[in-house]
Amino acid sequence: MTDYLIEQYDLEIATGLGDLDGDIFRIGCMGHSARPQNVSFLMGALGDALDEQGADVDVEAGLAATAQKLGER
Repeated sequence: MTDYLIEQYDLEIATGLGDLDGDIFRIGCMGHSARPQNVSFLMGALGDALDEQGADVDVEAGLAATAQKLGER
């Protein structure tokens, strides 16, 4: 996942630390990165990466939910 995101989207996220290594992702969205369009880009990239890994995800539903929460309808 992390390699795919950096190669395809130039997005760098981190994996979990310690007992959570391999179980979670750590994503920082502060300052400029926290703008709605950047969060939406991140969510789309995550959805694509999960889909590419064979995960059962509904990327469009995730993007719609993100847009609704961010007030971008």
